[in-house]
Amino acid sequence: MKAIDFLKLIPSVLVSAGIVAFWYDDFMALWMVVALIWITLPVLLAAIVIFFLSLKRKTVGQRVIVAYGVFNVLLLAAYLLIGAPKQRCNPEIMERHYEKHAAELDDLCRYAVDALDDSCGVTLEWEHGKLNKFHVTVAGRRDNCWSEEAVAKKDSLMAVVGLTAEEFDGICERVKKAGCIGIEVSRSKPHTVEVWFRREGFGRYDFIIKDSAFSDAERADIMEDMVLLPYNERVAFQYGGGAVGPQTFSREAREEYMEKHKAW
Repeated sequence: MKAIDFLKLIPSVLVSAGIVAFWYDDFMALWMVVALIWITLPVLLAAIVIFFLSLKRKTVGQRVIVAYGVFNVLLLAAYLLIGAPKQRCNPEIMERHYEKHAAELDDLCRYAVDALDDSCGVTLEWEHGKLNKFHVTVAGRRDNCWSEEAVAKKDSLMAVVGLTAEEFDGICERVKKAGCIGIEVSRSKPHTVEVWFRREGFGRYDFIIKDSAFSDAERADIMEDMVLLPYNERVAFQYGGGAVGPQTFSREAREEYMEKHKAW
């Protein structure tokens, strides 16, 4: 192969790296694609154009480029068939997950509320088993820490809200056992806990879990709020969008689910 052929392979290699990144973490990969769109779009177009221009396969370099292009197609197909479905979510998936893990979710909520000091709250999230978010609230004052800072300040943040190492690990294990990624809980609102279930693109799906039935006023609010979907008398599903994409459940999907599933 000539040096020019190696240069022509670079866009295809970058495309492979992008597909693998989506497989590993579609949330961060999508952020990178959007943030660097002036780079990612030309790279993708270059890979496609070079692939089609090499289809004559007259040289070794062209044959290698075509073979690599076929590899990328197969890699993308594998992601769409195997990886992507595991990262997708909808009300039906949430329903199946809740029914399977209801006991674990209730145990997580009780444990997290009991572990906190009065007037304290925490928001915790893990990515691939690593602490990614640790926000604390004490008497209305909030301190937000992400990624490496959350890990570095973990001990001091635990002390602020009254969590021991054993209690923190207990919350972590229960979140994992419940098949979720995070939790938001506060002693100022001890009867309602937000358990973070799954991210999809820029959005996130959560379980809103109460320790008793929703009041009539709460039911009315849930029915009117497009980010919420009632599941039963004390559980609602929640979807919140991010910088790009839908911000709530679609009206059609919400109405279709509520027609099939009567929460109360």
